[in-house]
Amino acid sequence: MLRSNTILRGAVVVACSAMLMTPFAVFAQNKVSFNLSPTTIEDKVEPSSEHSYSMRVENRGDQGTVLYPVARNIATIALDHQPVYVEGADANATELASWITYSESMLDVPAGGSATLHFTVKFPADARPGSHLAGLFLTQKPPDLKEGSAVGFDIGAILHFQMAGDVKEDTRMRAFLTDKLIYGSPNVIFTVEAENKGNTLSRPQGLIDITDMFGKKVESLLVNETAYVISPNSTGKYEVKWQPEGFVIGHFEAVVALVIPLVDGGNQTISSVTSFWILPMNIIGPVVGGLFTFILVLYVLIRLYVRRQLAGVVGTRGGGAVRGARGISRLAAVAIGLLFAIIVGLLILFFYFG
Repeated sequence: MLRSNTILRGAVVVACSAMLMTPFAVFAQNKVSFNLSPTTIEDKVEPSSEHSYSMRVENRGDQGTVLYPVARNIATIALDHQPVYVEGADANATELASWITYSESMLDVPAGGSATLHFTVKFPADARPGSHLAGLFLTQKPPDLKEGSAVGFDIGAILHFQMAGDVKEDTRMRAFLTDKLIYGSPNVIFTVEAENKGNTLSRPQGLIDITDMFGKKVESLLVNETAYVISPNSTGKYEVKWQPEGFVIGHFEAVVALVIPLVDGGNQTISSVTSFWILPMNIIGPVVGGLFTFILVLYVLIRLYVRRQLAGVVGTRGGGAVRGARGISRLAAVAIGLLFAIIVGLLILFFYFG
Protein backbone atom coordinates (compact mmCIF):
# COMPACT_ATOMS: atom_id res chain seq x y z
CA MET A 1 0.00 0.00 0.00
CA LEU A 2 1.37 3.34 -0.96
CA ARG A 3 0.59 6.62 0.62
CA SER A 4 1.72 10.04 -0.64
CA ASN A 5 3.27 12.50 1.81
CA THR A 6 1.27 15.35 3.24
CA ILE A 7 2.61 18.58 1.79
CA LEU A 8 2.49 21.83 3.72
CA ARG A 9 3.04 25.08 1.91
CA GLY A 10 2.62 28.56 3.52
CA ALA A 11 -0.60 29.13 5.44
CA VAL A 12 -2.69 26.65 3.48
CA VAL A 13 -2.71 23.08 4.75
CA VAL A 14 -4.10 20.20 2.73
CA ALA A 15 -3.93 16.61 3.93
CA CYS A 16 -3.34 14.32 1.00
CA SER A 17 -3.12 10.55 1.22
CA ALA A 18 -2.84 8.12 -1.69
CA MET A 19 -3.25 4.34 -1.29
CA LEU A 20 -2.80 1.62 -3.86
CA MET A 21 -6.20 0.21 -4.81
CA THR A 22 -8.04 2.22 -2.10
CA PRO A 23 -10.17 5.30 -2.90
CA PHE A 24 -10.18 8.22 -0.51
CA ALA A 25 -11.34 11.79 0.01
CA VAL A 26 -8.95 14.68 0.62
CA PHE A 27 -10.00 17.10 3.33
CA ALA A 28 -8.28 20.25 4.48
CA GLN A 29 -8.65 23.16 6.80
CA ASN A 30 -9.55 26.83 6.16
CA LYS A 31 -12.49 25.95 3.91
CA VAL A 32 -10.23 24.28 1.34
CA SER A 33 -11.30 20.76 0.43
CA PHE A 34 -10.64 18.53 -2.56
CA ASN A 35 -11.51 15.03 -3.67
CA LEU A 36 -9.24 13.28 -6.17
CA SER A 37 -10.24 10.19 -8.13
CA PRO A 38 -8.64 7.79 -8.69
CA THR A 39 -5.92 8.01 -6.06
CA THR A 40 -3.96 5.15 -7.63
CA ILE A 41 -3.46 4.11 -11.24
CA GLU A 42 -1.94 0.67 -11.86
CA ASP A 43 -1.44 -1.02 -15.20
CA LYS A 44 0.58 -3.72 -16.97
CA VAL A 45 2.36 -2.26 -20.01
CA GLU A 46 4.77 -3.16 -22.80
CA PRO A 47 7.89 -1.31 -23.99
CA SER A 48 7.20 1.17 -26.86
CA SER A 49 3.52 1.31 -25.88
CA GLU A 50 1.40 4.40 -25.22
CA HIS A 51 -1.52 4.61 -22.78
CA SER A 52 -3.95 7.39 -21.88
CA TYR A 53 -5.46 8.01 -18.45
CA SER A 54 -7.44 10.64 -16.59
CA MET A 55 -7.86 12.04 -13.07
CA ARG A 56 -10.86 13.96 -11.78
CA VAL A 57 -10.56 16.58 -9.05
CA GLU A 58 -13.58 17.93 -7.20
CA ASN A 59 -13.43 21.27 -5.37
CA ARG A 60 -15.51 21.08 -2.21
CA GLY A 61 -14.24 24.39 -0.87
CA ASP A 62 -15.77 27.84 -1.12
CA GLN A 63 -13.33 29.39 -3.60
CA GLY A 64 -12.15 28.57 -7.09
CA THR A 65 -8.59 27.32 -7.57
CA VAL A 66 -6.18 26.91 -10.47
CA LEU A 67 -4.15 23.69 -10.28
CA TYR A 68 -1.09 22.62 -12.27
CA PRO A 69 -0.04 18.99 -12.98
CA VAL A 70 3.44 17.82 -12.05
CA ALA A 71 4.95 14.32 -11.69
CA ARG A 72 7.73 13.21 -9.33
CA ASN A 73 9.59 9.92 -9.52
CA ILE A 74 9.50 7.62 -6.48
CA ALA A 75 12.88 6.19 -5.52
CA THR A 76 11.66 3.69 -2.93
CA ILE A 77 9.14 3.09 -0.19
CA ALA A 78 10.40 3.65 3.35
CA LEU A 79 9.89 1.34 6.35
CA ASP A 80 6.96 3.54 7.44
CA HIS A 81 5.33 2.75 4.05
CA GLN A 82 5.71 6.32 2.80
CA PRO A 83 7.05 6.90 -0.74
CA VAL A 84 10.46 8.55 -0.97
CA TYR A 85 10.60 10.95 -3.91
CA VAL A 86 13.75 11.44 -5.96
CA GLU A 87 15.49 14.71 -5.09
CA GLY A 88 17.53 17.09 -7.24
CA ALA A 89 17.07 19.41 -10.17
CA ASP A 90 17.17 16.58 -12.74
CA ALA A 91 15.37 14.05 -10.56
CA ASN A 92 12.37 13.80 -12.88
CA ALA A 93 14.23 14.15 -16.19
CA THR A 94 14.26 10.36 -16.62
CA GLU A 95 12.06 7.41 -15.68
CA LEU A 96 8.27 7.52 -15.36
CA ALA A 97 7.79 11.22 -14.56
CA SER A 98 9.46 12.21 -17.83
CA TRP A 99 7.28 9.88 -19.91
CA ILE A 100 4.06 11.76 -19.09
CA THR A 101 2.45 14.45 -21.26
CA TYR A 102 -0.64 16.43 -20.22
CA SER A 103 -3.58 17.43 -22.36
CA GLU A 104 -4.28 20.33 -19.99
CA SER A 105 -1.40 22.49 -18.74
CA MET A 106 -3.62 23.71 -15.89
CA LEU A 107 -7.08 23.09 -14.41
CA ASP A 108 -9.42 25.89 -13.37
CA VAL A 109 -11.58 24.24 -10.72
CA PRO A 110 -14.51 26.42 -9.56
CA ALA A 111 -15.90 26.25 -6.03
CA GLY A 112 -18.33 23.34 -5.85
CA GLY A 113 -17.26 22.19 -9.30
CA SER A 114 -14.81 19.72 -10.81
CA ALA A 115 -12.29 19.31 -13.60
CA THR A 116 -10.55 16.39 -15.29
CA LEU A 117 -6.88 16.01 -16.13
CA HIS A 118 -6.11 13.89 -19.19
CA PHE A 119 -2.59 12.60 -19.63
CA THR A 120 -0.66 10.13 -21.75
CA VAL A 121 2.26 7.90 -20.80
CA LYS A 122 4.60 6.90 -23.63
CA PHE A 123 6.86 4.06 -22.52
CA PRO A 124 10.28 3.90 -24.22
CA ALA A 125 11.52 0.82 -26.04
CA ASP A 126 14.39 0.36 -23.58
CA ALA A 127 12.26 0.69 -20.41
CA ARG A 128 13.55 -1.75 -17.81
CA PRO A 129 11.26 -4.65 -16.81
CA GLY A 130 9.49 -4.47 -13.47
CA SER A 131 7.82 -1.71 -11.47
CA HIS A 132 7.94 1.99 -12.31
CA LEU A 133 6.59 4.40 -9.70
CA ALA A 134 5.77 8.11 -9.60
CA GLY A 135 3.48 10.54 -7.86
CA LEU A 136 1.22 12.67 -10.05
CA PHE A 137 0.28 15.88 -8.25
CA LEU A 138 -2.06 18.78 -8.84
CA THR A 139 -0.37 21.77 -7.28
CA GLN A 140 -1.42 25.35 -6.66
CA LYS A 141 2.11 26.49 -7.48
CA PRO A 142 2.96 26.76 -11.19
CA PRO A 143 5.71 24.21 -11.98
CA ASP A 144 7.93 26.82 -13.71
CA LEU A 145 8.22 28.93 -10.52
CA LYS A 146 11.23 28.44 -8.29
CA GLU A 147 10.82 26.68 -4.97
CA GLY A 148 9.52 29.06 -2.31
CA SER A 149 8.39 31.77 -4.75
CA ALA A 150 4.67 31.08 -4.22
CA VAL A 151 2.31 29.79 -1.58
CA GLY A 152 0.53 26.59 -2.53
CA PHE A 153 -0.37 23.00 -1.81
CA ASP A 154 -0.28 19.65 -3.57
CA ILE A 155 -2.82 16.87 -3.87
CA GLY A 156 -1.80 13.74 -5.67
CA ALA A 157 -2.14 10.13 -6.73
CA ILE A 158 0.28 7.23 -7.15
CA LEU A 159 1.18 5.78 -10.56
CA HIS A 160 2.44 2.20 -10.75
CA PHE A 161 3.19 0.54 -14.06
CA GLN A 162 4.39 -3.04 -14.38
CA MET A 163 6.69 -3.25 -17.41
CA ALA A 164 6.74 -6.58 -19.23
CA GLY A 165 10.02 -8.41 -19.77
CA ASP A 166 12.41 -10.26 -17.49
CA VAL A 167 10.42 -9.75 -14.31
CA LYS A 168 12.12 -10.98 -11.13
CA GLU A 169 9.99 -11.75 -8.09
CA ASP A 170 11.86 -12.72 -4.94
CA THR A 171 10.59 -11.81 -1.49
CA ARG A 172 12.45 -13.11 1.57
CA MET A 173 11.77 -13.18 5.29
CA ARG A 174 14.31 -10.92 6.95
CA ALA A 175 13.15 -11.06 10.58
CA PHE A 176 10.30 -12.32 12.75
CA LEU A 177 10.57 -11.58 16.45
CA THR A 178 8.92 -10.17 19.53
CA ASP A 179 10.09 -7.04 21.33
CA LYS A 180 10.77 -9.11 24.49
CA LEU A 181 11.60 -12.69 25.36
CA ILE A 182 9.67 -12.70 28.64
CA TYR A 183 6.54 -10.64 29.30
CA GLY A 184 5.25 -9.73 32.74
CA SER A 185 1.83 -9.04 31.19
CA PRO A 186 0.14 -10.37 28.02
CA ASN A 187 0.95 -7.45 25.71
CA VAL A 188 3.04 -8.89 22.88
CA ILE A 189 4.33 -6.96 19.86
CA PHE A 190 5.43 -8.97 16.82
CA THR A 191 7.70 -7.45 14.16
CA VAL A 192 7.75 -8.93 10.67
CA GLU A 193 10.35 -7.75 8.17
CA ALA A 194 10.31 -8.91 4.57
CA GLU A 195 12.89 -8.00 1.91
CA ASN A 196 12.06 -7.56 -1.76
CA LYS A 197 14.98 -8.79 -3.87
CA GLY A 198 13.02 -8.56 -7.12
CA ASN A 199 12.36 -5.76 -9.62
CA THR A 200 8.62 -5.45 -9.07
CA LEU A 201 6.43 -4.49 -6.14
CA SER A 202 5.81 -7.10 -3.46
CA ARG A 203 2.61 -7.15 -1.42
CA PRO A 204 2.97 -9.76 1.37
CA GLN A 205 -0.02 -10.61 3.51
CA GLY A 206 -0.65 -13.48 5.90
CA LEU A 207 -1.21 -14.77 9.41
CA ILE A 208 0.61 -15.25 12.68
CA ASP A 209 -0.55 -18.45 14.41
CA ILE A 210 0.17 -18.63 18.16
CA THR A 211 0.22 -21.93 20.07
CA ASP A 212 0.65 -22.53 23.80
CA MET A 213 2.98 -24.96 25.60
CA PHE A 214 0.52 -27.81 25.00
CA GLY A 215 0.47 -27.28 21.24
CA LYS A 216 -3.01 -25.73 21.20
CA LYS A 217 -3.57 -22.80 18.83
CA VAL A 218 -4.76 -19.85 20.87
CA GLU A 219 -4.84 -17.03 18.30
CA SER A 220 -4.44 -16.11 14.62
CA LEU A 221 -3.41 -12.54 13.78
CA LEU A 222 -3.52 -10.78 10.40
CA VAL A 223 -0.27 -9.39 8.99
CA ASN A 224 -0.36 -6.35 6.67
CA GLU A 225 -4.14 -6.21 6.55
CA THR A 226 -3.98 -2.88 4.66
CA ALA A 227 -1.79 -4.43 1.93
CA TYR A 228 1.21 -2.10 2.13
CA VAL A 229 3.71 -2.88 -0.63
CA ILE A 230 7.49 -3.24 -0.65
CA SER A 231 9.36 -1.57 -3.48
CA PRO A 232 12.17 -3.38 -5.34
CA ASN A 233 15.44 -3.81 -3.42
CA SER A 234 13.98 -2.54 -0.16
CA THR A 235 12.53 -3.85 3.10
CA GLY A 236 9.02 -3.70 4.50
CA LYS A 237 8.29 -3.73 8.21
CA TYR A 238 4.96 -4.76 9.74
CA GLU A 239 4.00 -4.70 13.43
CA VAL A 240 1.22 -6.83 14.92
CA LYS A 241 -0.01 -6.60 18.51
CA TRP A 242 -1.45 -9.42 20.60
CA GLN A 243 -3.35 -8.57 23.78
CA PRO A 244 -5.19 -11.73 24.82
CA GLU A 245 -8.08 -11.54 27.25
CA GLY A 246 -8.19 -13.59 30.41
CA PHE A 247 -5.40 -15.41 32.18
CA VAL A 248 -2.44 -16.60 30.07
CA ILE A 249 0.86 -18.00 31.29
CA GLY A 250 3.72 -20.12 30.01
CA HIS A 251 5.73 -20.66 26.86
CA PHE A 252 4.24 -19.74 23.47
CA GLU A 253 5.34 -20.34 19.89
CA ALA A 254 4.37 -18.14 16.95
CA VAL A 255 4.55 -19.03 13.26
CA VAL A 256 4.17 -16.37 10.56
CA ALA A 257 3.26 -17.32 7.00
CA LEU A 258 3.13 -14.65 4.28
CA VAL A 259 1.67 -15.08 0.81
CA ILE A 260 2.93 -12.84 -2.03
CA PRO A 261 0.84 -12.65 -5.24
CA LEU A 262 2.98 -13.04 -8.37
CA VAL A 263 2.63 -11.30 -11.72
CA ASP A 264 1.80 -14.57 -13.50
CA GLY A 265 -1.10 -15.24 -11.13
CA GLY A 266 0.65 -17.65 -8.77
CA ASN A 267 1.76 -17.11 -5.17
CA GLN A 268 5.00 -17.21 -3.22
CA THR A 269 4.90 -18.27 0.45
CA ILE A 270 7.51 -17.45 3.10
CA SER A 271 7.42 -18.30 6.81
CA SER A 272 9.35 -18.07 10.08
CA VAL A 273 9.04 -19.11 13.76
CA THR A 274 9.69 -17.37 17.08
CA SER A 275 8.84 -18.05 20.74
CA PHE A 276 8.34 -16.14 23.96
CA TRP A 277 7.20 -16.46 27.58
CA ILE A 278 4.36 -14.84 29.47
CA LEU A 279 5.01 -14.89 33.22
CA PRO A 280 2.60 -12.48 34.95
CA MET A 281 4.55 -11.41 38.03
CA ASN A 282 1.43 -10.04 39.73
CA ILE A 283 0.35 -13.70 40.01
CA ILE A 284 3.66 -15.55 40.14
CA GLY A 285 5.05 -13.19 42.80
CA PRO A 286 2.35 -13.85 45.43
CA VAL A 287 2.36 -17.60 44.69
CA VAL A 288 6.13 -17.90 45.08
CA GLY A 289 6.00 -15.69 48.17
CA GLY A 290 3.30 -17.88 49.66
CA LEU A 291 5.31 -21.06 48.98
CA PHE A 292 8.41 -19.50 50.51
CA THR A 293 6.46 -18.46 53.62
CA PHE A 294 4.90 -21.93 53.92
CA ILE A 295 8.29 -23.68 53.72
CA LEU A 296 9.82 -21.22 56.16
CA VAL A 297 7.04 -21.78 58.69
CA LEU A 298 7.30 -25.54 58.17
CA TYR A 299 11.05 -25.38 58.77
CA VAL A 300 10.59 -23.43 62.03
CA LEU A 301 7.92 -25.87 63.26
CA ILE A 302 10.20 -28.84 62.48
CA ARG A 303 13.05 -27.22 64.39
CA LEU A 304 10.81 -26.59 67.40
CA TYR A 305 9.53 -30.16 67.29
CA VAL A 306 13.05 -31.59 67.13
CA ARG A 307 14.22 -29.50 70.08
CA ARG A 308 11.31 -30.69 72.20
CA GLN A 309 12.09 -34.30 71.32
CA LEU A 310 15.75 -33.82 72.19
CA ALA A 311 14.85 -32.44 75.60
CA GLY A 312 13.32 -35.82 76.61
CA VAL A 313 15.89 -38.13 75.06
CA VAL A 314 19.08 -39.31 76.83
CA GLY A 315 21.98 -41.65 76.10
CA THR A 316 22.39 -43.38 72.78
CA ARG A 317 18.77 -42.89 71.82
CA GLY A 318 19.28 -39.17 72.17
CA GLY A 319 22.26 -39.35 69.82
CA GLY A 320 20.13 -41.17 67.25
CA ALA A 321 17.45 -38.53 67.59
CA VAL A 322 20.03 -35.83 67.03
CA ARG A 323 21.16 -37.53 63.85
CA GLY A 324 17.53 -37.77 62.65
CA ALA A 325 16.88 -34.15 63.48
CA ARG A 326 19.96 -33.10 61.63
CA GLY A 327 18.73 -35.07 58.59
CA ILE A 328 15.36 -33.31 58.68
CA SER A 329 17.05 -29.94 59.07
CA ARG A 330 19.22 -30.54 56.02
CA LEU A 331 16.18 -31.51 53.93
CA ALA A 332 14.36 -28.34 54.90
CA ALA A 333 17.45 -26.27 54.16
CA VAL A 334 17.76 -27.83 50.69
CA ALA A 335 14.09 -27.13 49.93
CA ILE A 336 14.41 -23.52 51.00
CA GLY A 337 17.63 -23.14 48.98
CA LEU A 338 15.99 -24.51 45.85
CA LEU A 339 12.97 -22.25 46.24
CA PHE A 340 15.21 -19.26 46.79
CA ALA A 341 17.22 -20.11 43.65
CA ILE A 342 14.01 -20.37 41.60
CA ILE A 343 12.81 -17.00 42.87
CA VAL A 344 16.14 -15.33 42.12
CA GLY A 345 16.25 -16.93 38.65
CA LEU A 346 12.72 -15.73 37.79
CA LEU A 347 13.49 -12.21 38.99
CA ILE A 348 16.70 -12.07 36.94
CA LEU A 349 14.91 -13.30 33.79
CA PHE A 350 12.03 -10.88 34.29
CA PHE A 351 14.14 -7.80 34.91
CA TYR A 352 16.73 -8.65 32.24
CA PHE A 353 14.42 -9.69 29.41
CA GLY A 354 11.18 -8.05 30.46
